Amino acid sequence: MAELDTTNPKGLRQERTIEAGGRKVVVRELTVGEVRAWLKDANAELDRNDLVALALFADITLDDLTRFSDLSRAELDAMLPSELDKVREAAKSLNPHFFGLRERLANAAQAAATAPPAT
Repeated sequence: MAELDTTNPKGLRQERTIEAGGRKVVVRELTVGEVRAWLKDANAELDRNDLVALALFADITLDDLTRFSDLSRAELDAMLPSELDKVREAAKSLNPHFFGLRERLANAAQAAATAPPAT
């Protein structure tokens, strides 16, 4: 069900309501501006050194899940990974471009880290 989005006045933001953690969770499509903000904030997330938040899932961080949904960090912490998988899957289906970008950036970072030093 699409909902009018005031941050995207020319269109409708796709949203999906799912059941996870014993409550209804709204998962949404990010705007291009929200993806830009995510990229800007990604370094701050790395600086916190919260390995669980960064690596519990291979393709998304816990901070990412709060961007895609109406879940707070405290609500995420109280949920099981299997419950968060439902939110993750909904986010992936609504945001394939974000996940493609995230994968391309991770591949570029890995290639840069393993490249031989320039001479």
